[in-house]
Amino acid sequence: MTIRKILTLLLLAAGSMNAFSSEPPKLVSSEPPKLVITILVDQLRYDYLERFHDQFSEGGFRLLMDNGAFLTDAHYNYMPTITGPGHASFLSGAPPAMHGIISNQWFDHRTGANVNCVSDPAVNGVGADDAAGQRSPRNFFGSTLADEMRLRFHSKVIGISHKDRGAILPAGKKPAGAYWFHSASGNFITSTYYRQELPEWVKEFNERKLPTQFIGQTWKRLLDPSLYQWPDDAAGEGKLAGEDKVTFDHQIVASEKEGFETIIPTPFGNQLLLEFALAALEGEKLGTGTHPDLLSVSFSSNDYAGHRFGPYSQEAQDITLRLDLQLNEFFKQVDQKIGLEKVYIVLTADHGVAPTPEFAAEQGLDGYRVDPVEQMRD
Repeated sequence: MTIRKILTLLLLAAGSMNAFSSEPPKLVSSEPPKLVITILVDQLRYDYLERFHDQFSEGGFRLLMDNGAFLTDAHYNYMPTITGPGHASFLSGAPPAMHGIISNQWFDHRTGANVNCVSDPAVNGVGADDAAGQRSPRNFFGSTLADEMRLRFHSKVIGISHKDRGAILPAGKKPAGAYWFHSASGNFITSTYYRQELPEWVKEFNERKLPTQFIGQTWKRLLDPSLYQWPDDAAGEGKLAGEDKVTFDHQIVASEKEGFETIIPTPFGNQLLLEFALAALEGEKLGTGTHPDLLSVSFSSNDYAGHRFGPYSQEAQDITLRLDLQLNEFFKQVDQKIGLEKVYIVLTADHGVAPTPEFAAEQGLDGYRVDPVEQMRD
């Protein structure tokens, strides 16, 4: 798929999202946008939008579903669908065979090592001095919509995510910045591929120490327990760090092994990233120039929660409903700062997820776990 086709699809999918106007929103605005916001929700299954639709607010997911183009039959034409390839294909329109991001990591037969899809030993971390900062898009081939906007309009492009690959891959080859969460320090970091020092707005955000404030908080259900679709102890559920149970309420604790990553599988992780997105809008003055800018935001918390608890857990439902409310507030803030009529918003996922094997077996479906090492021994 060409960049021209991608841009056309994005404009059709985004349209004008001014839900606060008395006039019905237009599918495509007659004026060029000031800002394009692309949102990837890691592991957001399509059926969540149907299953939880009646529990969504009007200003979150439904703002886009009801007032924009809702594409219900879109597919990635490769398998398996996972985070790295999904983020690389989203704004490039290319399959893994073309853009080179064939997995989250792969075995390099030349070196005998496993390679992270965005690892780059030629760069150093900025804001962190460990390997978590040695990241860049060098393994990605081709260009993305972000690159083409930068070349055509001199657009400012910023990519942010909890995950390094979530921040880096959609933002293309030469964005103004890409920032990801460093679980050991609780800060957002970048690498020398992009810049030699963190900008002041990132330093100021890190100084707020929001992850520290989330430690000790409790993740409670948003709704009455009767309004959740499945029991709170669905088969195959895992536990959060420091817990000995799989059910609500969940206490967020610090972990010597995981650091501040313990907040990521919870709604507090999404709140952290949304606060950072608002700081990026303000700090980079996105959407205030004569040409459109691009902000790429990739939420990883839903993926972390989905892997821990499974897609039919109350936690998966709750974190999706809470993200809906968080997006509602984010869109209101964007409207106040820029005006939603001047913004194109695109929301998608990088991949879905299957039920846990235990849940599938409980429902009479085929499902079981295997130990790959034991299987190879056999």
